[in-house]
Amino acid sequence: MESYKNKQEAWFPRHRLTLDVTGGYRAGAWRFSLRERLQVTHLTEPHNLYQEPTNPLYLKSRLKVSYKGFRRVEPYAYLDARLLLNAASVSATWSQSTQAFFYFDFLGYQDVYFNRLRGALGAQWDITKRHALDFYVLLDYCYDRDIDVTADLLSLKSITNRPAFHTTLGVGYQYKF
Repeated sequence: MESYKNKQEAWFPRHRLTLDVTGGYRAGAWRFSLRERLQVTHLTEPHNLYQEPTNPLYLKSRLKVSYKGFRRVEPYAYLDARLLLNAASVSATWSQSTQAFFYFDFLGYQDVYFNRLRGALGAQWDITKRHALDFYVLLDYCYDRDIDVTADLLSLKSITNRPAFHTTLGVGYQYKF
């Protein structure tokens, strides 16, 4: 099977369930908050089961600090970490002489690792009581593990760790009811 991440021509629906718990602390004009989010996503598209489970389970943690000392502008910074709790796990032995894996065993979905770290600096500008603009810079570090097996699913071709770093400048709009 082909990995769904490699498909550029189609979009597939997925179902997502999240559970959030957030705590905060105020110290004068400063606000500190910690959000813990448990997220499960049911993938409906065909994908490589040796690379990703049908229902990936994530724990996302976000630590945010903001300053409300200005009249209409609230600067903030946050760090967001995503922990994959049920990643695919394999056992493999590499042969130097043949330059190939000669032993391969799929161990299930028992591996745990951080696969995304995000950090942002920004400021929210309250134009009126109901309208606000958000300006930010987002730094995003992604880490994906690709497990490539043969079509008969009997041998392992490669295990590749793909780190990626992205920088995003953004503007958001918020309407408050």
